[in-house]
Amino acid sequence: MTRVLGIDHPLILFRDLPAGVEQFRRLGFAPAPMGYHPWGTSMSFVTFERCAFELLSIYDASLIDKNSAGDFQFGRYIFDRLNEREGMSLVALYSTDAEADAATVEARGLACQGTIEFGRAVRLRDGREDRTACTLKILFDPNLKRVSHFICQQHRPDLVWREPLMTHLNGATGIASISYFAPDPSRLRDRFAGLYGAGAETPIDGGFSVQTRNGVFEVLDRQAVDNRFGGLPGQVDASEPAGIAVAVTVRDLAAATEILRRENVAFAERDGGILVSRSQEFGNIWIEFVRRT
Repeated sequence: MTRVLGIDHPLILFRDLPAGVEQFRRLGFAPAPMGYHPWGTSMSFVTFERCAFELLSIYDASLIDKNSAGDFQFGRYIFDRLNEREGMSLVALYSTDAEADAATVEARGLACQGTIEFGRAVRLRDGREDRTACTLKILFDPNLKRVSHFICQQHRPDLVWREPLMTHLNGATGIASISYFAPDPSRLRDRFAGLYGAGAETPIDGGFSVQTRNGVFEVLDRQAVDNRFGGLPGQVDASEPAGIAVAVTVRDLAAATEILRRENVAFAERDGGILVSRSQEFGNIWIEFVRRT
């Protein structure tokens, strides 16, 4: 069954955002110009069809406690995770009705810290400036700091999902899956039952997966991670559940492979895809390219 909340965008944290943006360019992506949030974070979107990567860092630590949702400060959360290490943090969930979706997951037992309403300036191709408008519903679990989420409703999708930003040299079109590591995958079952309902999970080797409206979440134990990726990304704590990998769909694997060769990016060809080999160069996550079906 397809679930309502889709994968909108994972947040990938870099201490040096311009350097991280350039690393993603080496993979054949076309990151958007950097923007800024009112809570002190700087960002660059890598935009696909109704989903994205958000490459994120801190530009002004004096702002990190602004724009709270209950006891959750978005900037403070990013600041604290970056002090630990680079890597995947929150994952935004695509919604067309944030209020209704938040009420649904709260009824299933998940805590919603509150709402953040904000917008950021964007410059259009003709030079005019406009402003996005977004509603966030924060679904943070302090016991799962790197497996938490927020519901994201874009009120001006025309300013986010723009064709010039969705054209990538590697032919990327979207996110196929996000992989989490958990020493004990059963620990995350209640989390995903809250997001997608009881019975949403499908058993897989070493864990389970959940089909969403847009893409798949999967939760893997250490053996499954080792078998699939050759190990955890650098600096990932083997005792802490965390996001570790994103699979990106591309139109032509051969074209994506050629870009990696040209940019001297180490990779391994796998059955049905390509795995970028050096996770520490790309935000402490494994990046896969898979053929779009």
